[in-house]
Amino acid sequence: MAILLILVFFIAIPAAIAAGLSGILAIRKPGWSLRRRSVAAAAGAGLVPVILPIASVLSGNDGGVGPVVPTVALLVLALLMAALVGLPVALWIGRRKQVARPPLNGTFD
Repeated sequence: MAILLILVFFIAIPAAIAAGLSGILAIRKPGWSLRRRSVAAAAGAGLVPVILPIASVLSGNDGGVGPVVPTVALLVLALLMAALVGLPVALWIGRRKQVARPPLNGTFD
């Protein structure tokens, strides 16, 4: 049961967030390049699941260097989730939603 929860938290949730953000960015920001939209969607997908643990670590801070190591570890986890899960999903959705550009050779139909 714990493995299923871990898979949902670390794979399914970031993948769903990346797919949603990538689709929304394809519609709302068509001027952005595919790379820019994919990186933004992947970054959001990596950061959203770790925001609550980071807030929990920082709320228990009574001063000092204590929460620095857990916060950096959570940010590294967010980067890994963004790179390994969010980016492939965001690229896949972004390529499917990308608008075809007209040819640049100057001919008209």
